[in-house]
Amino acid sequence: MTVLLLLAGPALAASKKPANVKLTAEGVTAVFTFEKGPKLKVTTKGSPLKAGTYWTKSLTIYKKDDKERVWELRGTTRFGSVKVVMVNPEQEKILFMGPPIHLVVNATQGKGAEAQIMRFSLAAVGRSSDGYYPGAYLDGKKPPLPTFKITDADGKTLAAGRFSMTDGRCGYDWHIPKGFKEHFNVDVKAVMGPFRWALKKTGPLAVE
Repeated sequence: MTVLLLLAGPALAASKKPANVKLTAEGVTAVFTFEKGPKLKVTTKGSPLKAGTYWTKSLTIYKKDDKERVWELRGTTRFGSVKVVMVNPEQEKILFMGPPIHLVVNATQGKGAEAQIMRFSLAAVGRSSDGYYPGAYLDGKKPPLPTFKITDADGKTLAAGRFSMTDGRCGYDWHIPKGFKEHFNVDVKAVMGPFRWALKKTGPLAVE
């Protein structure tokens, strides 16, 4: 019995070794703050994390540009598949998150009395459906919200301006020109620093 206990001792100690949490995105650092838990700083090199289940409270990702300036994307309350981080002892936990960031613009036409209004919403989304403010901070300074341009099939500008933020929603209400009933295009420009990003459009880009 004594021999069995002595043999079991090292095995039990080994089972308590932390997991190794890694990112897939090169050159990016993610910083998690967990509810009732530690702060975790993660890169592709990996960071130790005690086995358990962690609920994400806040998330920020950082990346340097070619001038060694550090830019940051600050997370919203939308954490996607990294809302809950579960790790087992000695596990190599890979987090598929970070760039490329998709700026997702969605267009929805109003109904009835609001049929002449096209509502656009904009969200910045990472690879794990992790959400961010739609712009990168530099030296702690908040970037301007993205700009947009709406054009018709011939490239004529129908509207242009800057998105606004209301109650945590980034969007714009376009008052459709009278008589306009055709397809349109929307282009977006944003301050994203060194973060690789792409525009994704959802919803029918046409006026009924």
